[in-house]
Amino acid sequence: MAQQANESVDQYVNRLRQRAEFCDFENIEEQIRDQSIEKCVSKHLRRKLLERGRDLTLAQLQTSSRSMESSEHQAKKISVESSQSVNQVRRDSKHTHQSNNDRRCYRCDSAGHISSDPHCPAKGVECRKCKKNGHFAKCCRSKQQSQSTYKGHN
Repeated sequence: MAQQANESVDQYVNRLRQRAEFCDFENIEEQIRDQSIEKCVSKHLRRKLLERGRDLTLAQLQTSSRSMESSEHQAKKISVESSQSVNQVRRDSKHTHQSNNDRRCYRCDSAGHISSDPHCPAKGVECRKCKKNGHFAKCCRSKQQSQSTYKGHN
């Protein structure tokens, strides 16, 4: 007998127990444990249980299985909720927002952070063009002043 796709390991073990009553097994617990490992639906669970070795009891198998089934259920739920909220944001937004890794800092022109980042290399640096603090010359937005200044007639 194999575990069914919609059946928990506990349900599968109970079904095996019911059938084992009609078998002439020396050690029912070991036989159910071995059958549960061999015929469980999850390859990941099977691998995890096999790593535990021959000392694994049926009770330990069921405890590990419950834990893994619960984790998988929660992970699927988070994945569904996450994809729903991402889709909701995309529908609600008029334009796609860039992640911080795609943005460029307007103070130093580096990718991967924004101007409010306390580790921005331009923080506290004087601009060579406008002499103001907080940005590099290549990012300066002030109008460039001409080299010669107008002097009135004497």
